[in-house]
Amino acid sequence: MISARTIVLGVALLMLTTAAALCADFIIPLPDFTYTPAELVSMGRQLMGEAKIEDAIEVFSVALEEDSGYIDAYFYRGLAYAKNPAQADLAISDYGTVIKLQPNHSEAYFYRGLVYQGIKKNNDAAIRDFDKAISINKGQADYFHYRALSLQSKGRLDAAIADFGRAIAICSTNGEYYFYRAMLFGWKKRDFDHALADFTRASQCNPAWGEYVFQQERLYSDCGKSDEAIVDFTKAISLSPKTAGYWYRRGQEYYRIK
Repeated sequence: MISARTIVLGVALLMLTTAAALCADFIIPLPDFTYTPAELVSMGRQLMGEAKIEDAIEVFSVALEEDSGYIDAYFYRGLAYAKNPAQADLAISDYGTVIKLQPNHSEAYFYRGLVYQGIKKNNDAAIRDFDKAISINKGQADYFHYRALSLQSKGRLDAAIADFGRAIAICSTNGEYYFYRAMLFGWKKRDFDHALADFTRASQCNPAWGEYVFQQERLYSDCGKSDEAIVDFTKAISLSPKTAGYWYRRGQEYYRIK
Protein backbone atom coordinates (compact mmCIF):
# COMPACT_ATOMS: atom_id res chain seq x y z
CA MET A 1 0.00 0.00 0.00
CA ILE A 2 1.34 3.43 -0.96
CA SER A 3 0.93 5.93 1.84
CA ALA A 4 -0.34 9.46 1.35
CA ARG A 5 3.06 10.82 2.38
CA THR A 6 4.79 8.68 -0.24
CA ILE A 7 2.44 9.98 -2.91
CA VAL A 8 3.03 13.59 -1.93
CA LEU A 9 6.83 13.17 -1.75
CA GLY A 10 6.86 11.36 -5.08
CA VAL A 11 4.99 14.19 -6.79
CA ALA A 12 7.30 16.75 -5.19
CA LEU A 13 10.44 14.87 -6.27
CA LEU A 14 9.18 14.51 -9.83
CA MET A 15 8.44 18.23 -10.09
CA LEU A 16 11.78 19.25 -8.61
CA THR A 17 13.69 16.88 -10.88
CA THR A 18 11.90 18.21 -13.95
CA ALA A 19 12.49 21.79 -12.90
CA ALA A 20 16.19 21.15 -12.28
CA ALA A 21 16.60 19.59 -15.71
CA LEU A 22 14.92 22.54 -17.43
CA CYS A 23 16.44 25.30 -15.33
CA ALA A 24 19.85 24.07 -14.25
CA ASP A 25 21.19 27.60 -13.68
CA PHE A 26 18.46 28.56 -11.22
CA ILE A 27 17.89 27.69 -7.58
CA ILE A 28 14.43 26.17 -7.26
CA PRO A 29 12.74 26.84 -3.91
CA LEU A 30 11.11 23.83 -2.25
CA PRO A 31 7.39 24.04 -2.97
CA ASP A 32 4.74 23.59 -0.30
CA PHE A 33 2.93 20.29 -0.83
CA THR A 34 0.86 20.33 2.34
CA TYR A 35 -2.85 19.52 2.16
CA THR A 36 -5.67 20.67 4.37
CA PRO A 37 -7.74 18.03 6.20
CA ALA A 38 -10.64 18.82 3.88
CA GLU A 39 -8.46 18.20 0.81
CA LEU A 40 -7.17 14.95 2.30
CA VAL A 41 -10.71 13.76 3.01
CA SER A 42 -11.63 14.56 -0.58
CA MET A 43 -8.64 12.51 -1.76
CA GLY A 44 -9.66 9.65 0.52
CA ARG A 45 -13.20 9.65 -0.78
CA GLN A 46 -11.89 9.48 -4.34
CA LEU A 47 -9.73 6.50 -3.38
CA MET A 48 -12.78 4.80 -1.86
CA GLY A 49 -14.62 5.35 -5.13
CA GLU A 50 -11.76 3.55 -6.86
CA ALA A 51 -12.03 0.66 -4.33
CA LYS A 52 -8.61 1.52 -2.87
CA ILE A 53 -9.90 1.16 0.66
CA GLU A 54 -6.64 0.72 2.57
CA ASP A 55 -5.11 3.71 0.79
CA ALA A 56 -8.19 5.74 1.66
CA ILE A 57 -7.87 4.77 5.33
CA GLU A 58 -4.25 5.93 5.30
CA VAL A 59 -5.21 9.29 3.83
CA PHE A 60 -8.05 9.80 6.34
CA SER A 61 -5.56 8.98 9.11
CA VAL A 62 -3.15 11.61 7.79
CA ALA A 63 -6.01 14.13 7.86
CA LEU A 64 -6.55 13.28 11.54
CA GLU A 65 -2.87 13.79 12.25
CA GLU A 66 -3.33 17.29 10.88
CA ASP A 67 -6.54 17.89 12.85
CA SER A 68 -7.51 15.33 15.49
CA GLY A 69 -10.99 16.82 15.74
CA TYR A 70 -11.88 16.74 12.05
CA ILE A 71 -15.27 15.02 12.02
CA ASP A 72 -15.45 14.13 8.33
CA ALA A 73 -12.14 12.24 8.54
CA TYR A 74 -13.49 10.03 11.34
CA PHE A 75 -16.80 9.53 9.53
CA TYR A 76 -15.35 8.54 6.17
CA ARG A 77 -12.64 6.42 7.77
CA GLY A 78 -15.49 4.64 9.56
CA LEU A 79 -17.16 4.00 6.21
CA ALA A 80 -13.88 2.64 4.86
CA TYR A 81 -13.29 0.39 7.87
CA ALA A 82 -16.85 -0.95 7.53
CA LYS A 83 -15.99 -2.34 4.09
CA ASN A 84 -13.95 -5.04 5.84
CA PRO A 85 -15.80 -7.13 8.46
CA ALA A 86 -12.51 -7.66 10.29
CA GLN A 87 -12.35 -3.91 10.90
CA ALA A 88 -15.91 -3.54 12.16
CA ASP A 89 -14.78 -2.56 15.66
CA LEU A 90 -12.62 0.21 14.21
CA ALA A 91 -15.62 1.47 12.23
CA ILE A 92 -17.78 1.46 15.37
CA SER A 93 -15.06 3.37 17.23
CA ASP A 94 -14.80 6.04 14.53
CA TYR A 95 -18.58 6.49 14.36
CA GLY A 96 -18.57 6.78 18.14
CA THR A 97 -15.98 9.55 17.96
CA VAL A 98 -18.11 11.41 15.41
CA ILE A 99 -21.09 11.16 17.77
CA LYS A 100 -19.04 12.49 20.69
CA LEU A 101 -17.87 15.44 18.62
CA GLN A 102 -21.26 16.07 17.00
CA PRO A 103 -24.13 14.39 18.92
CA ASN A 104 -26.73 15.26 16.25
CA HIS A 105 -24.85 13.49 13.44
CA SER A 106 -27.66 11.20 12.29
CA GLU A 107 -25.56 9.49 9.62
CA ALA A 108 -23.01 8.32 12.20
CA TYR A 109 -25.79 6.64 14.19
CA PHE A 110 -27.27 5.16 11.03
CA TYR A 111 -24.05 3.73 9.64
CA ARG A 112 -22.99 2.42 13.05
CA GLY A 113 -26.39 0.75 13.15
CA LEU A 114 -25.66 -0.89 9.80
CA VAL A 115 -22.41 -2.31 11.19
CA TYR A 116 -24.24 -3.69 14.22
CA GLN A 117 -26.96 -5.11 11.98
CA GLY A 118 -24.99 -6.52 9.08
CA ILE A 119 -21.62 -7.46 10.56
CA LYS A 120 -22.09 -7.82 14.30
CA LYS A 121 -25.58 -9.37 14.00
CA ASN A 122 -26.60 -7.32 17.04
CA ASN A 123 -30.07 -6.10 16.14
CA ASP A 124 -30.76 -4.65 19.58
CA ALA A 125 -27.79 -2.28 19.24
CA ALA A 126 -28.76 -1.58 15.62
CA ILE A 127 -32.31 -0.63 16.60
CA ARG A 128 -31.00 1.74 19.29
CA ASP A 129 -28.83 3.51 16.73
CA PHE A 130 -31.58 3.62 14.12
CA ASP A 131 -33.94 5.03 16.78
CA LYS A 132 -31.46 7.81 17.50
CA ALA A 133 -30.86 8.55 13.80
CA ILE A 134 -34.61 8.82 13.23
CA SER A 135 -35.08 11.07 16.27
CA ILE A 136 -32.57 13.47 14.68
CA ASN A 137 -33.78 13.20 11.08
CA LYS A 138 -37.19 11.74 10.27
CA GLY A 139 -36.87 12.47 6.57
CA GLN A 140 -34.53 9.63 5.56
CA ALA A 141 -36.39 6.62 4.16
CA ASP A 142 -33.43 4.28 4.62
CA TYR A 143 -33.39 4.90 8.37
CA PHE A 144 -36.90 3.43 8.63
CA HIS A 145 -36.22 0.67 6.11
CA TYR A 146 -33.18 -0.71 7.90
CA ARG A 147 -34.81 -0.37 11.31
CA ALA A 148 -37.68 -2.42 9.86
CA LEU A 149 -35.25 -5.18 8.88
CA SER A 150 -33.86 -5.32 12.42
CA LEU A 151 -37.34 -5.24 13.93
CA GLN A 152 -38.34 -8.12 11.68
CA SER A 153 -35.29 -10.09 12.79
CA LYS A 154 -36.43 -9.60 16.39
CA GLY A 155 -39.90 -10.92 15.55
CA ARG A 156 -41.55 -7.51 15.88
CA LEU A 157 -43.46 -7.92 12.65
CA ASP A 158 -46.16 -5.26 13.02
CA ALA A 159 -43.57 -2.65 13.98
CA ALA A 160 -41.49 -3.67 10.96
CA ILE A 161 -44.49 -3.34 8.63
CA ALA A 162 -45.14 0.13 10.04
CA ASP A 163 -41.54 1.17 9.38
CA PHE A 164 -41.58 -0.20 5.83
CA GLY A 165 -44.70 1.90 5.34
CA ARG A 166 -42.93 5.01 6.65
CA ALA A 167 -40.03 4.42 4.27
CA ILE A 168 -42.47 4.07 1.37
CA ALA A 169 -44.27 7.26 2.40
CA ILE A 170 -40.96 9.14 2.14
CA CYS A 171 -39.80 7.48 -1.09
CA SER A 172 -42.55 5.70 -3.02
CA THR A 173 -40.34 4.84 -6.02
CA ASN A 174 -37.90 2.48 -4.28
CA GLY A 175 -38.83 -1.06 -5.23
CA GLU A 176 -36.82 -2.62 -2.39
CA TYR A 177 -39.08 -1.08 0.24
CA TYR A 178 -42.15 -2.72 -1.30
CA PHE A 179 -40.26 -5.96 -1.90
CA TYR A 180 -39.15 -6.48 1.69
CA ARG A 181 -42.57 -5.56 3.04
CA ALA A 182 -44.11 -8.02 0.57
CA MET A 183 -41.75 -10.75 1.79
CA LEU A 184 -42.87 -10.07 5.36
CA PHE A 185 -46.55 -10.01 4.41
CA GLY A 186 -46.29 -13.18 2.35
CA TRP A 187 -43.93 -15.48 4.22
CA LYS A 188 -44.35 -14.27 7.81
CA LYS A 189 -47.89 -12.89 8.07
CA ARG A 190 -49.41 -15.08 5.32
CA ASP A 191 -51.29 -12.00 4.13
CA PHE A 192 -51.23 -12.86 0.44
CA ASP A 193 -53.35 -9.97 -0.84
CA HIS A 194 -51.08 -7.31 0.64
CA ALA A 195 -48.00 -9.27 -0.37
CA LEU A 196 -49.07 -9.57 -4.00
CA ALA A 197 -49.93 -5.87 -4.13
CA ASP A 198 -46.45 -5.00 -2.84
CA PHE A 199 -44.69 -7.40 -5.21
CA THR A 200 -46.60 -5.81 -8.10
CA ARG A 201 -45.56 -2.32 -6.98
CA ALA A 202 -41.95 -3.43 -6.56
CA SER A 203 -41.94 -4.79 -10.12
CA GLN A 204 -43.37 -1.53 -11.42
CA CYS A 205 -40.60 0.41 -9.69
CA ASN A 206 -37.87 -1.84 -11.09
CA PRO A 207 -39.16 -3.91 -14.02
CA ALA A 208 -35.71 -5.28 -14.87
CA TRP A 209 -35.12 -7.11 -11.59
CA GLY A 210 -36.27 -10.71 -11.96
CA GLU A 211 -36.17 -11.48 -8.23
CA TYR A 212 -39.20 -9.26 -7.60
CA VAL A 213 -41.17 -11.23 -10.16
CA PHE A 214 -39.81 -14.58 -8.97
CA GLN A 215 -40.93 -14.04 -5.37
CA GLN A 216 -44.36 -12.97 -6.60
CA GLU A 217 -44.52 -16.18 -8.61
CA ARG A 218 -43.65 -18.24 -5.53
CA LEU A 219 -46.53 -16.58 -3.72
CA TYR A 220 -48.94 -17.34 -6.56
CA SER A 221 -47.78 -20.93 -6.40
CA ASP A 222 -48.35 -21.13 -2.64
CA CYS A 223 -51.83 -19.72 -3.18
CA GLY A 224 -52.56 -22.47 -5.73
CA LYS A 225 -52.67 -20.00 -8.62
CA SER A 226 -50.50 -22.00 -11.02
CA ASP A 227 -51.56 -20.17 -14.20
CA GLU A 228 -50.54 -16.79 -12.73
CA ALA A 229 -47.35 -18.34 -11.37
CA ILE A 230 -46.36 -19.70 -14.78
CA VAL A 231 -46.87 -16.28 -16.39
CA ASP A 232 -44.62 -14.65 -13.81
CA PHE A 233 -42.00 -17.43 -13.87
CA THR A 234 -41.82 -16.93 -17.64
CA LYS A 235 -41.30 -13.21 -17.14
CA ALA A 236 -38.56 -13.85 -14.58
CA ILE A 237 -36.82 -16.20 -17.02
CA SER A 238 -36.92 -13.54 -19.72
CA LEU A 239 -35.23 -11.12 -17.33
CA SER A 240 -32.63 -13.59 -16.06
CA PRO A 241 -32.45 -16.64 -18.36
CA LYS A 242 -29.34 -18.05 -16.67
CA THR A 243 -30.99 -18.42 -13.27
CA ALA A 244 -31.68 -22.13 -13.02
CA GLY A 245 -34.10 -21.77 -10.14
CA TYR A 246 -36.57 -19.84 -12.30
CA TRP A 247 -36.69 -22.66 -14.87
CA TYR A 248 -37.02 -25.28 -12.14
CA ARG A 249 -39.95 -23.55 -10.45
CA ARG A 250 -41.78 -23.06 -13.75
CA GLY A 251 -41.29 -26.76 -14.46
CA GLN A 252 -42.83 -27.57 -11.08
CA GLU A 253 -45.88 -25.48 -11.90
CA TYR A 254 -46.31 -27.15 -15.31
CA TYR A 255 -46.08 -30.54 -13.60
CA ARG A 256 -48.62 -29.48 -10.97
CA ILE A 257 -51.31 -28.62 -13.52
CA LYS A 258 -50.81 -31.69 -15.71
